[in-house]
Amino acid sequence: MTLESEDFVQIEKMFERFGSNTQKQIRSSEKSVKKDLRQDVKESEQRVITRISREISYLAEINRAVIEKVSIIDDYESRVRRLEIKAGIR
Repeated sequence: MTLESEDFVQIEKMFERFGSNTQKQIRSSEKSVKKDLRQDVKESEQRVITRISREISYLAEINRAVIEKVSIIDDYESRVRRLEIKAGIR
């Protein structure tokens, strides 16, 4: 049995349809993957922003505590100067 030219045309059409369907499936999968990746990136960005905000808050608390301690040093220095003057050291 030999294949005729009509058979080749039919086979070619079958492959064209198969190729077309495959391309549609690939495009659909590509869109889905891109959508999922965008969502994952947005979620990751949000987690990073949340973490950085939390760290900034912690650093602000530490900064406030340091400022309080440093302001106490000024008070102690003025007390020490007064005591030195009263004791005749200066």
